[in-house]
Amino acid sequence: GLRLSYSLPEDLKVLVIEKNDSVRIKSSCLVSYRFFEIARELEKENLVLKSFNEAWFNFPHGSFKLNSKKKMHLLELKKFESSLLNLAREKADIKFGTNFLDANKNKVITSKGIFHTKILVGADGPLSRVAKIKGIKLSDEIYSSVEGEIEGKFGNEIQIFFDSSYSKNFFVWLIPENSKAKLGII
Repeated sequence: GLRLSYSLPEDLKVLVIEKNDSVRIKSSCLVSYRFFEIARELEKENLVLKSFNEAWFNFPHGSFKLNSKKKMHLLELKKFESSLLNLAREKADIKFGTNFLDANKNKVITSKGIFHTKILVGADGPLSRVAKIKGIKLSDEIYSSVEGEIEGKFGNEIQIFFDSSYSKNFFVWLIPENSKAKLGII
């Protein structure tokens, strides 16, 4: 939602409704080199925590390493959130702590009042209330993930594990930082 809000034409009045009291990106932000080609207004030097050229894909009976001339980047989440928010504030009125309740015709009804709209964008996730109210069919397949940080030395390569003893149908990831790593499962 924030990315879209600062990308819209200047002549549009933009309102962002956010149920939380602040912006919260909930997992690792590992992006390809193309991310900064698309989001040119973000300052790469201030956001990149670590860059990678290699990733290991691990399976029960073997593994292989993928090398890339172009780097993947792990973004520093707090700085990334702050950058998105600052850019969005240049063009949008952001209402934190506001719940979307309903929408009809050109009205958006929230916990903090009624707002008029010409265009309504639902950037509220896989269980989108906006989509449901507008009659947009959502996928029946929704998968959860969890991520945490572990301390230690993990080298400079991303590790991805495809093994049903860890995750029945998906994978586990390990993204090293300096003296810790992001460990996640889906």
